[in-house]
Amino acid sequence: QYVKGASTGSSAASGLEGLVMSPLVVNKSDANEPSNIDDDSGLWKPLVRPELSGGLSVKLRFIFGQSRAKEVATLGLDPSNPSTVCLQAHIENMRTDVGTLRHVRIVHRRGASGGSISASKVILPPEISVLKK
Repeated sequence: QYVKGASTGSSAASGLEGLVMSPLVVNKSDANEPSNIDDDSGLWKPLVRPELSGGLSVKLRFIFGQSRAKEVATLGLDPSNPSTVCLQAHIENMRTDVGTLRHVRIVHRRGASGGSISASKVILPPEISVLKK
């Protein structure tokens, strides 16, 4: 349900009336139900486009809520720490010639640039080390 706001008369805000959404009401019984990672995650953001990278497609999304707490605890981190960020990556070979991608390297680079804060600790799931063999 949308709440209509009063028009401010500003040219930047004109046409945006009615786009403010009222807060969602959460039942306490829903908080105890098992979480679904698709419900507790953001939109997929493309990082690497296949048409520019020889067929490699990489997308990321943020995981939050109960799914974040579960995944962070699985990795041995404190889920109550608000500075812990949980990302889900989707890596796919989308080559049209049915060729294989021989090497995909995931590199953690340290150093702040452009106002970004570098990660102090990066933990990859065990599947990544299995792919090296």
